[in-house]
Amino acid sequence: MKRCADGSRRNGRILVANAQPELIEAVVPLLAGALIATAPIHHEHARREKDPSYKIWDPNFVLALLKDRDPRIGACADTGHWQTSGVKPLDGIKLLKGRIVSLHLKERAEIGKPLPDMIYGTGASDTAAVLAELKKQRFKGHISIEDENNWDNSVPDIKRCVDFVRNWGTKT
Repeated sequence: MKRCADGSRRNGRILVANAQPELIEAVVPLLAGALIATAPIHHEHARREKDPSYKIWDPNFVLALLKDRDPRIGACADTGHWQTSGVKPLDGIKLLKGRIVSLHLKERAEIGKPLPDMIYGTGASDTAAVLAELKKQRFKGHISIEDENNWDNSVPDIKRCVDFVRNWGTKT
């Protein structure tokens, strides 16, 4: 919580944390009077088969947590973790309509398996449809392009992902 308070004093726009669901209400007073437009507190990670109490990976669970809460509290959606957990990115984006304030965008070859990241548009993620849905929702947050597949030489792959987004933008 101290870090949230520090961020609000620094006029941060977005704070992302992996807060426990029971701590959500503790964040709300930290937002009062702050210049924070949005303060997502949920960045989910993949489903944990051996820990059924861990539910934050599930966009349905996140949506239920956010229901009737301060609109500045939203979701930091991670399409890679969704895909590993068996959730199609477009389905998660549609489900959390209006509550996504930041996004980690990834492409995978297949939904439901922990596979390496790929160049946008080359896998099963339907990144073009995700971008179209975000545009339809008038998404104003930031998108992080992540490639955890090739740490030592990721710049060429990241560039290809940026090019995909730019080319998509010229077609819409």
